[in-house]
Amino acid sequence: MQTLHWFILGGLVLAILVVLKTLLASPDPGKQPCTVRQHFCTRQRRKFWQALQKAVGQDYLVLPHVPLAALLAAPEGSGTLEEWLRRRWVDFAILHLGNLTPAAVVQFERERSDSMWKQGRDATLTALAEQTGLTLLWLPSDNYQHVELLRHALEQAKARAKAMKNEEEFADGTSALDI
Repeated sequence: MQTLHWFILGGLVLAILVVLKTLLASPDPGKQPCTVRQHFCTRQRRKFWQALQKAVGQDYLVLPHVPLAALLAAPEGSGTLEEWLRRRWVDFAILHLGNLTPAAVVQFERERSDSMWKQGRDATLTALAEQTGLTLLWLPSDNYQHVELLRHALEQAKARAKAMKNEEEFADGTSALDI
């Protein structure tokens, strides 16, 4: 090989090593600057959260920004559904205080699509709530802070979920009077 070929080969090897070092060297997260957030949520969202907690009463706990995978369990081997649940978070989850089981979910309609949710109401979340019997309350925004209005909306959502579950149970032609 000629000297020029050795220089070209050496340059290529050096370039590959520099690229590999850059790709493989990840910054240490412990050395990155970090600060404590001054607010967990906006003032508007906090007012909604407090009103929702008052609306559900002392027997329930309201938690904001809860992963769906913590509320719903996908069957083993359903990789797509498991991944979908893991990547999405609900705006508010209402849990029974005694055993922390999910009682309801409050989700805000999206004004625009983002990487996680489609615009408006998400059909997949709605279908999963109907399938599992989990009460789902869709609201246009967090502007609804009147306690009685929220309580009434939750009762309606719960009644809708119960009616849909009853429709499924009696789809075979039996009625509640037959039981």
